[in-house]
Amino acid sequence: MPRSRADVFRWAGVLASAVSALTWGCDERACDATALARALAAAGAGDVVEVGACRIAGAFQIPEGVTVRGVSGSTLASVDERPVLEALGSARVELLAIEVDHGGLGVVAREASLELADLEVRVSRGVGVGVEGASLGATRVRLEGPITADNAAFAPMSAAETGTFGLVARALDAEDVVTLESVHVAGFAVAGVSVGGGSLTWRGATDAPDVEGVRGVGLATFGTATTLTSVEITSMLAGVGMPGIGVVASAASALDADGLEVHDGAGYGLFADGSAVTLAEGTRMADLGLMGVRLQGGTLDATDLVAERNGGAGVMAIDTDHVHLEGGRLDAQRSALFVTMLGSIEIGDGIEVVRDPSTLDAPPIDLALVGVSISDNVRAGLLLDANDDTRTT
Repeated sequence: MPRSRADVFRWAGVLASAVSALTWGCDERACDATALARALAAAGAGDVVEVGACRIAGAFQIPEGVTVRGVSGSTLASVDERPVLEALGSARVELLAIEVDHGGLGVVAREASLELADLEVRVSRGVGVGVEGASLGATRVRLEGPITADNAAFAPMSAAETGTFGLVARALDAEDVVTLESVHVAGFAVAGVSVGGGSLTWRGATDAPDVEGVRGVGLATFGTATTLTSVEITSMLAGVGMPGIGVVASAASALDADGLEVHDGAGYGLFADGSAVTLAEGTRMADLGLMGVRLQGGTLDATDLVAERNGGAGVMAIDTDHVHLEGGRLDAQRSALFVTMLGSIEIGDGIEVVRDPSTLDAPPIDLALVGVSISDNVRAGLLLDANDDTRTT
């Protein structure tokens, strides 16, 4: 307590200085489009541009080496088809909500690495995050689109009309890396995550599914070296021409999955075309409308794979040169319609290995089933149709 009049004045001066140093509202953080644009234009490598607890609509460019950081309640929103945030060089974005409503992108980077953390990107029309020819790291990011079970069947597929992709990484070079950790994707019309080239490492969350309620494909890779650890994909939705597939690996991708779980979806759990697939312990495909694992060409090595209550087959391999399963269960597959060039047939098999009769010069299929439990499938436990050209163990 002040003891004299002089002490009172000194104390009052200290208090006034302390009060003036407080941040009231957005005095030191950008809270309108003009202030944010000016702050970004003036920033240099190593600088942090802060966004206040407010909603700002605009299209902003992030200089090389700059971090854009929000606080609780910070929201950036689109005004037209331009990206809400465009990185002009390597950049970082964190602690923001981003709204994409005009057919553009939430955050985009081209030929420069991008780091994202603690973001929520809500897309009604457009794409959440896009990178081209660059590495991407995303941690604790939520990507949410407008697709639900009620509108999935006939929802459009154009970014001008709906949320099409949660995250797209394309034209990646071999050294480009996409790293996802605790990334949640839901409600997109074409794919949750799509990666072309480079490599992808995705470590799933522990408290919720990583992909849910996406129409089309949960994760699509094209010539990508992919490592999935404890990724859970559920409630995939089908629509016109969109079967609802958990994971697609194509164009000579290499997929290595440990603890991958795809369940309760309309289509396949995993569809691989001309790719090398390795499924480690903990991989489970269950309660799907179509096959748990469907392969066209390529190879499959699986340890302790569980495929149960899927439509048509637990595993179907067509012209797949190498199919090795050790341990695991292929149980209780349901009847489903399988369409071929010769017509349609109802199938329901634990595992079906097929050689296309037209592939006359193909090498023998190398098939090995070691300690695999196969039971209660509606048609056959194991079906081989390989033109007498199979090495079976």
